[in-house]
Amino acid sequence: MSPSFERLVAAVAEFHNWVELPKHNHLSPKLMFEFTDASVWADQYKVNAGLPGCYIFEDANDELVYVGSVSGNEDFGRRFAGSYVRKHPDDGTKIEQLGNAIGARFIYVVDVTKEYAFVTPALEQFLISYLNPRLNTKGLVHALRNQLIADGRIKGA
Repeated sequence: MSPSFERLVAAVAEFHNWVELPKHNHLSPKLMFEFTDASVWADQYKVNAGLPGCYIFEDANDELVYVGSVSGNEDFGRRFAGSYVRKHPDDGTKIEQLGNAIGARFIYVVDVTKEYAFVTPALEQFLISYLNPRLNTKGLVHALRNQLIADGRIKGA
């Protein structure tokens, strides 16, 4: 268990001190997938699809760099398939887009039962203020733009 994952576990435990949830809805962080392994992602996508909650990106330096959430009509499966990860159109094996742009290595999730999806925005804001991930303050667009420039897909100014 990385030190940053331990910080995440501590943050969620602290959230439980502030928000009382039924025992059957105990929030617990877990690894969703390692970003570089498309086969693992495919399996985890099926397991986590349909659930609201928060997701947390960890980079290769064991730093928690971004906290996001899905609630309402969204779920982890839709969010990751549509926004953050996609299989490469040529060979179907590479995961690209935002995960590579921010150097994500692992994605952790804290899922919430659908009946308590309304807790998700509060959990997200709590985790951001507790963990202070750099991309929630500096921004994802900046990171993605820098990666596109580095890949030669766009020209830098």
